Parts: sequence; C-alpha cells; structure tokens
Amino acid sequence: MRVDRRLFPLALTVVLGGCAIYSPLPSGPVSDGGEKFRAEINAADWYRDPLSDAFIISRDGFTIDYILVKRDKLGRDLATNKQRFTADMEPWALAELQLDILQSDMRVTDFHLLANRPVTISGLPGYCLEYRYTNHQGIGISGVRCGYAQEKWMYHIVYEGLTEHYFEHNRAVFDHFLDTFKGL
Repeated sequence: MRVDRRLFPLALTVVLGGCAIYSPLPSGPVSDGGEKFRAEINAADWYRDPLSDAFIISRDGFTIDYILVKRDKLGRDLATNKQRFTADMEPWALAELQLDILQSDMRVTDFHLLANRPVTISGLPGYCLEYRYTNHQGIGISGVRCGYAQEKWMYHIVYEGLTEHYFEHNRAVFDHFLDTFKGL
C-alpha cells in the first residue's frame, strides 16, 4: 500500500497537535523578556506555557494552579470596565480597580475578599488581594493578586489554585516568587 506523500504534513500536524509543548522550569532564577521581570522559583516540576501572551507557569495543570505575570501599559483603557490604571494612582486605588475587575468577571461567583493589604514589590509600593470564589463550573478557587506601577507599566502578579489542597500546597512557592520579583 502506497501513502500519498502530500498527506505527511497533515498527519504530522495531527500527531504533534496532541503533544504537550510546555517547557519545564528548573528550580532557581526565571526571567521573561516580554514581561520584563526576573524572580526565583524555589521548587522543581513547574512548567511554562511558551505560547501564552503573558508569563504563566503551573505545577499541576493550568486549570488546577498557576502563577501569572502580566505587564500592561499604564493609561490604557481596560476591556472589562473602560477604566484605567494610571501612574498617579496610589496602591490602594490600584487595588480597588483590580478588585472591581475581579468582582465584575462573569465567570466568578460567590466572591469573598479575605485580605487587602499594602506590600512592597520590586522596592515599590503595591497592593496584595487575597480572595476566594467559585468558578463557572462550581469549583472553589483561592487566589492572590498583587500589583504595582513602575514607570509607565502596571505589573500584575497572580497566583490561583483549587481551594482544596492545591492552593495551600504551592502557596510558599508563590510567596518566594513574589519576594524575589524584580521588574526590569
């Protein structure tokens, strides 16, 4: 039986399309050129999604737990509520706007704010929100969202995980990541 050679690229695409493309991260320093930061991961077995627009890593699967870093230009209208993060906003105002974004997310129900406190990130004043909610599938999620403004950029640093087991299991890794975070 002879196979048409023109079908080879199609077959290769189908086979490779099902393969995981996540890049393993060794324990130690990590950096990202697009999001312009460096930090440290103090645990092995975390994987990065190289196709994401943001820096995102997970240990147990991106629907189970993840750490995300996103850098946005200050002054840009937000898609969710047409407000904007600006350079003259105090950390408490940045936190309030982030809280508004979280609470208006249609995929979030039964939202509970557990803490809203000031923090220092990369030597600059910022905020840290701790919360719990139920997602659109009825699953409990716990999270921490931190952020700060640096020059003309807004840095968002997020850790979320399933409330049952996974969030607390990897919380120390996120805390270390945040403590070592430096915006560039």
